[in-house]
Amino acid sequence: MLSRLKPPPIVGEKRGWRLAVINIGSPCCGMNAAVRSFARNCIYSGNQPFGIHNGIDGLINGEIRPIEWSDVAGWIVEGGSLLGTKRTLPKGKFEEIAANFEKFKIQGLMVVGGFEAYEAVLQLEGMRDKFTQFRIPMVVLPATISNNVPGTDFSLGADTALNCIT
Repeated sequence: MLSRLKPPPIVGEKRGWRLAVINIGSPCCGMNAAVRSFARNCIYSGNQPFGIHNGIDGLINGEIRPIEWSDVAGWIVEGGSLLGTKRTLPKGKFEEIAANFEKFKIQGLMVVGGFEAYEAVLQLEGMRDKFTQFRIPMVVLPATISNNVPGTDFSLGADTALNCIT
């Protein structure tokens, strides 16, 4: 189980993929746990996780930091979004985003959020012809109490919201 794992020993230079995680949209239950799981699984499998703080605004402004094992300790029980999240979409800011992907050498992106997250990834994917930095694997992990992400049946936060009102 991930909760019982200890960080692997660091020997020599860090290798593996440089993978980033970002929260987009309204905060909901499970976002912090998802980021923690992402970060620790990356580290355990020899990859280097990066956290993008404050959603797309943080991506535009270069608020991208490496995540270490202990950085996400205690995140499972915290509500909201400790990385920070906003509803901003990337439209019109593709050059700045591409420059930061290049600067931080991001090789993959996990987006945690609701409909805005889905829309943001669609916008980035639509600019792959113009910006080679967007030709990386990108995945949306649905996280919204609205449960309105196209192509999904269920999302993080929806079950918690329903259980709180019943």
